[in-house]
Amino acid sequence: MLHTISNELVEEALENECTHIVFEQLNGIRERLPHAKAVHKWAFHRLYEYVTYKAESDGLVVKQINPAYTSQRCSKCGFTHEDNRPHTNGQDEFGCLKCGYDVHADYNAAKNIGLKYLRDQQKSGRGGAPVGVRLNSGMMNVNGEYSPTVLHS
Repeated sequence: MLHTISNELVEEALENECTHIVFEQLNGIRERLPHAKAVHKWAFHRLYEYVTYKAESDGLVVKQINPAYTSQRCSKCGFTHEDNRPHTNGQDEFGCLKCGYDVHADYNAAKNIGLKYLRDQQKSGRGGAPVGVRLNSGMMNVNGEYSPTVLHS
């Protein structure tokens, strides 16, 4: 299953002319997810390894980014508050207290991971920052502006 997922991630990145694949930093995942079994920790790490190996052989760069506050930050307006993400068990929803943006919590966090990487690259002296983040339903640029994918029929 991990090989299939990693192949699909790399394939989607290539199809959409991406140059990078960015993951949440997996260090300390056991501490952050105390109910996750050791096998889950192994699976996260192994998936990252598979994607890295496959992506780099196709010329893609794979990076990890510190996920601090990405689940509490609104990917639309930037407002960060712990109550944007309800603490009720089983809640997969994100709701911004400031702008009212409602979306699946993992999708919101994924947008923030990509945006955080883009902005970190702008701050570095290395230059060559990527210009957009590919999401399953569109692209987001470094300013957080979102453009939905046009579906071809």
